[in-house]
Amino acid sequence: LLQQFGGMSGLKVQPKKSVLIPLNTAWSQKRCHGYPVLAKGDTTRILGYHFGNHDTAGYNWEIRLMNCKKRLQVATQVTNSVKQRVVLFNTVILPAILFTGMHFTVPIEILKRLERLQKRFIWKGTTKEVNARHK
Repeated sequence: LLQQFGGMSGLKVQPKKSVLIPLNTAWSQKRCHGYPVLAKGDTTRILGYHFGNHDTAGYNWEIRLMNCKKRLQVATQVTNSVKQRVVLFNTVILPAILFTGMHFTVPIEILKRLERLQKRFIWKGTTKEVNARHK
């Protein structure tokens, strides 16, 4: 079937770089027609995101949040003003968030954490979580 697909589309499936993701989670074969089969609970990376036979949205958002924090930690050392931090956030972090959002629904908890990260970075110039008392 994959060879026929390749013949019609001009694309070539590379068995060494491919993995089958079964929709039936009871599937227990290790290989199918020479292709490795993803085990239940495992993930595989496709274009930088993790996919599997279970919901991986939360996992991918955790990775995106961690990567945003790393980028902003470096940026806190080179930006001085609120305006600079807004420009940096809009040009570097926002596209990354939007790209991930095109592929995965944002869990509410992750959305709240992203908002807190944005506020801390823009207004305080930090990525560290600060316990604040509201009066």
